[in-house]
Amino acid sequence: MKWVKRVISAVVVVLTFNIFLTPNLGEKLVDQTQDFGSIVEQKVTQNFADTAVQKDDQKTDEDGIENIVVNRNLSNKYYYHFADNVPANFQQKFKQAIALYNQTGIVKLVPGKGSGQDNELTLGVYQKENQTQSQSQAGLRELGVGGPRIYPKMGIGGSDMNSGQANLNSKYPPRLSVALHEIGHALGLDHRNDRNSIMFPIDQGRTSFSDADLRALKEIYAHN
Repeated sequence: MKWVKRVISAVVVVLTFNIFLTPNLGEKLVDQTQDFGSIVEQKVTQNFADTAVQKDDQKTDEDGIENIVVNRNLSNKYYYHFADNVPANFQQKFKQAIALYNQTGIVKLVPGKGSGQDNELTLGVYQKENQTQSQSQAGLRELGVGGPRIYPKMGIGGSDMNSGQANLNSKYPPRLSVALHEIGHALGLDHRNDRNSIMFPIDQGRTSFSDADLRALKEIYAHN
């Protein structure tokens, strides 16, 4: 979530990562049977979503775009590859998410590695079970982390280059909704305070893009 988001700036590289959480009100949430209609859970979820969106006062919190990709000249084509030791079931969820992104026609995610000046996307896993005190008190679990890494003017023809990363926490079963969310961050999408969006900061199990998600993606890659 945005309140644990770390932004590192350097002369050439601009990097940001976002952490994706899910309510953990009992083990039954693992198979997505938790009732989100609960008034208590809705309150907890909305409070944390509000925090995730409001802690950063950048305009991009309103339009769903990471501020580091605003006004960048990014190609819509990415070469993706898996990091070492990504289990087959996690690779499958990533590939399903990639297929959905490609179906939009806004971005083109293809397997392989580029020339060194092409946009690239690294897909990986990590393991983390312990949560921060705030997350534990609210019954939240960390499901993934991702974000873009921008190299200004380092791409083909002087365009900007993105070396994004999307990672899933292998302590928990892989979810398509989480893969979509983390790839979204890698491509430049930011948290959005809308439960219909794949970029809502707490997992709602969404596996389709909202109209606002598509508009934001189009704005990022408007130069194509």
